[in-house]
Amino acid sequence: MISFDLPSPDTLRLSVLFVLASVLLHACQPTPIEPIPEQRPPVDPVQHEHEHEPKSEPKSELTRNAPLKPIELPSGIVVDREAREVVVPAFVSIDVGWLEQVVCVRNTRDHEAILVVDVLPSQVHAALVLLGLDSGTPGYWRFEEMEGEIRPRVSRMQPEGDQVRVTVRRVSGDRTSDEPISSWIVNAEDAGDFTEQPWVFGGSTFVRFTPDGPERYSADQSGSLVGLVTFGDEVLGLRGVRSDQVDVDAALWGVRTNVVPGPGTRVELILAPWAEDD
Repeated sequence: MISFDLPSPDTLRLSVLFVLASVLLHACQPTPIEPIPEQRPPVDPVQHEHEHEPKSEPKSELTRNAPLKPIELPSGIVVDREAREVVVPAFVSIDVGWLEQVVCVRNTRDHEAILVVDVLPSQVHAALVLLGLDSGTPGYWRFEEMEGEIRPRVSRMQPEGDQVRVTVRRVSGDRTSDEPISSWIVNAEDAGDFTEQPWVFGGSTFVRFTPDGPERYSADQSGSLVGLVTFGDEVLGLRGVRSDQVDVDAALWGVRTNVVPGPGTRVELILAPWAEDD
């Protein structure tokens, strides 16, 4: 009998996700259009004996690839492979107040997020994979007791994964305008700008909420899609880890009220690979 070690549940899930994404990508690849053979008139054999046709240079093979069609997921998410972006329908949640999230699922952390969505974070994760991005691990922080010290230290671990640009697209009739999400955030301490920077595709985690229950995608339960502070379960998070507890890290970011449209405004959340020269 051949024995082997079973992979962990996390490895199995990620492997299945990768295979499904690969299959979808393969299925959506356009079929190359074969070049039409050159048509020549029939040659008169008598004339051919007396005349020699000039030899023409061989033509290089022409192949035309049709544009990659966008992949539309049932949730309304669009994976635009030509534009290299994931488009997620979203709504403005608040236009004033403190922020701990940039985007969350509706009816979860709406009071502290600029945008809300009606899709599952795991679906956004899958869309980013279809776009060719790799997830890693979300950031986290924790208290660590240190020998000889009265107060515990705060240990911070940065997220890992591909870098993502987060943009908001406003649509008005036939006109669209893209704005970096950083322009909607303000440093509430000094009214300074929020530096435009990449978010890291940590990819949330899998957790078991009961000892015998199935493992679930954490962000689907918490609603954390794009984070500012570090809850440890967000799909996309900042490289700089900041605690979600104000007694560890004071609240820092707020809504730039004079820029953000009113609550309920329909917009599009645009997620795209962060270019190295950005």
